[in-house]
Amino acid sequence: WPDYYISTAKGNGLVLEDEFEDYNKKITRNEIARITARYINVNNIERAKNIFDDLDSEYKSDILRLVKLGVINGYADGTYKGEKNVTRAEGSNYNNKESNICKKKANK
Repeated sequence: WPDYYISTAKGNGLVLEDEFEDYNKKITRNEIARITARYINVNNIERAKNIFDDLDSEYKSDILRLVKLGVINGYADGTYKGEKNVTRAEGSNYNNKESNICKKKANK
């Protein structure tokens, strides 16, 4: 069932070819941050100051830009926990915030 959605995401540059080996596997906070950053196109967004002590360098730039936009945040203990799987609540939060940002861009 997910083939259409996966090919659409790839066609729109949200997911790169061969980026994921198993689309049935749970998604991590790092992975959803990267996809969200591509969807919003954060390349021209200034990065927030790094307040996390556990960011993976591969995802750091996207995460800090999303923090600056208020899309994501970390935990009270100063960590981001990028390898942690995304909960349904976190996924809904990402979707809601990215939708609001896209609406604002469209209204400019």
